Amino acid sequence: MRLIAGCGYLGKRVARLWIDQGISVAALTRTKENAQVLGALGIQPIIGDVTDPNSLINIARYGPFEGIFHAVGFDKYSGKTITDVSVHGLANLMNELPYEACPKAVFVSSTSVHAQTDGSWITEMISPTAITGPGGTAIQAESVMRKHLPGSVILRFAGIYGPERLLRSMAIKNGDSIPVDPEKWLNLVHVDDGAKAVDLAWNKAPKGSTLLIADGNPVQRGDFYRTLANLLGAQEPTFRVGLPGGRGGPDASHRRIDSRFARESLGWKLCYPNHEAGLQAILAGEIPLQPKKGFHNS
Repeated sequence: MRLIAGCGYLGKRVARLWIDQGISVAALTRTKENAQVLGALGIQPIIGDVTDPNSLINIARYGPFEGIFHAVGFDKYSGKTITDVSVHGLANLMNELPYEACPKAVFVSSTSVHAQTDGSWITEMISPTAITGPGGTAIQAESVMRKHLPGSVILRFAGIYGPERLLRSMAIKNGDSIPVDPEKWLNLVHVDDGAKAVDLAWNKAPKGSTLLIADGNPVQRGDFYRTLANLLGAQEPTFRVGLPGGRGGPDASHRRIDSRFARESLGWKLCYPNHEAGLQAILAGEIPLQPKKGFHNS
């Protein structure tokens, strides 16, 4: 059985890939309501909160697990800080999963660890530069993961988009001005391609490796939103520069992610190699995940 911590937008799709391969999947969730949703998708739910060590005490009893896919996101409504969830929460979970109970890990991090603002190309050979903000927290989390499982595979994801997750689509429809610099680069990966990358990394990535997960075709933000507006039948968007603040500001990132190493080393072939292909497919008809009866046991 494989364990997923953070079985949300990306995690559910990874789970579906594995279940369709006949692999048993369990997932950690905070609520009984979400546990019911996971069960309907064929996933065995385990109720626990990474920020509450006492809720994780019995998690190893559900194993042993072949390994863990960790993709816990930050819920701004949880009353916790991003450090509480991403760093301390990860440590809490790993403390309850010794190597013999869970010897393998694929860990979702972020390309925000690269804080470049000059539009330069980023590869796996370039060291992280973020110090504060989400990028700095992601670096801390990676360190915790590697401390507990040195052989863990770290996937630094670009922005994930897909059905029901289109950046600022409502603002585009409403004709609102978009608070971004249209000349700066945006790095993306379609959620279905991201799930495939996780599956391939689980099976093929060398232990201890770090991979950049993006479609490899950065788009200037203005072009992305103009394409989206055209497909939505909306008027061409206008832009305003985001809040000031330099390096850590909401409009500060300006880099291009080169994902050739991940694509070549994993044999990762993208269904949506650029934003045009992804947006066209999404707007042609969004297909939600369909529930399955029960969950697999083995």
